[in-house]
Amino acid sequence: PWGTPQEVEVPPLPGIYNVDQLREWIGLYNEQDDLVNEPDDGGLEKFGEKKDGHWTFYIRSDIDCSSWKPDDGVLINKIGSGVTLNGGRYTLSNLTLQAKKNEDAGLIGEIATGGIAQHLRLENITVNGGGKNTSSGCIAAKISGGQITDCTVKKANMAGDGYVGALAGTMSGRA
Repeated sequence: PWGTPQEVEVPPLPGIYNVDQLREWIGLYNEQDDLVNEPDDGGLEKFGEKKDGHWTFYIRSDIDCSSWKPDDGVLINKIGSGVTLNGGRYTLSNLTLQAKKNEDAGLIGEIATGGIAQHLRLENITVNGGGKNTSSGCIAAKISGGQITDCTVKKANMAGDGYVGALAGTMSGRA
């Protein structure tokens, strides 16, 4: 015999595992002004990791968002330089985003230069734009130089009087 077996507890990897954690991460993330240069992570370390000044946040499970009724048309304000949202090829499903008048709509408001959304799956998503001259997209309302790689959208319901697209409402700039 090798001795008495000992129980070993392995902590979960940093990431987002359910809809409550998704809401918590979005709330904390949107409060940050400058994630890359901020010495305090604001509690975000349980959702991702920072290496060499670059944050990567991970979705670690399929998440059914049907119990969540967001108040805004945009959930994540901006993914910019030094930030990656890695969906891990998991699916966010049953999400409805309703923009207020003259506001954009999308999971992410803007993916700016240096920002990356990757390996994200959206299914059964409804996005209602906020009117003329607004941008609405399932993944992002606007892409202004950021990157979207290996992402899919299935069963999308889109509406709006402005710029509307399954991936993004408007795109400009270079990655």
